[in-house]
Amino acid sequence: FVGTRGGGMDHAAALGSKEGCATLVEFAPLAVRHIPVPREWHFLVAHSLQSAEKSGAAREEYNLRRAAGDTALARLGLRSYRDALEIAEDAAAKLDAGPQRDSFLHTTSEALRVRAAVQAMEHGDIDAFGRLLVESHASLRDRLRVSCAALDRLVEAAMESGAAGARLTGAGFGGCAVILCRAQDAAKLRRGLIERFYADRGEFDESRHLIDAVPGAGALHPETQ
Repeated sequence: FVGTRGGGMDHAAALGSKEGCATLVEFAPLAVRHIPVPREWHFLVAHSLQSAEKSGAAREEYNLRRAAGDTALARLGLRSYRDALEIAEDAAAKLDAGPQRDSFLHTTSEALRVRAAVQAMEHGDIDAFGRLLVESHASLRDRLRVSCAALDRLVEAAMESGAAGARLTGAGFGGCAVILCRAQDAAKLRRGLIERFYADRGEFDESRHLIDAVPGAGALHPETQ
């Protein structure tokens, strides 16, 4: 109906998530694994106050990135990104500079960051997890080019306010950033974001645009029955 060539990750998370846990969603084959979020970690979702019309211009830009990645896989003779992870750098060298190579490199590097993020969460290493968020945002900005000035400034403001890490979330071109901090620093981070990013923005509504995110159960998890 919308026409955005998205994947099934959001659907899997909405259905299969578990309270208090991050949800690792894998494909080919489909699998869901739950990783407990350390109690001393806190996530904040902050709106950039820039909207991206996913059924309008943003849809076409998003679909171009998706198509570029699919074309890169086909040119390299790979069935899926799972097959590409161990040879990503060598394979990327066979692609011409441009959208196909950039999309391929973003997706493969992001998959490797996800693996590292799982290890960081399992070991309670908030600094490592935060660095991965920042690296992810840089790749989304520079390789996939789905960020925007407002999101970039929001991530900068979060880091200046004491966050461990931050990145845009969703398809980009506007919308929100997800921000990680230590639970004890959550109030300070919130104040810093208001002072550094939202202070001069009349449309800002703290109750709508700055949300404490708590990992909850999915629609099909027994906790919701």
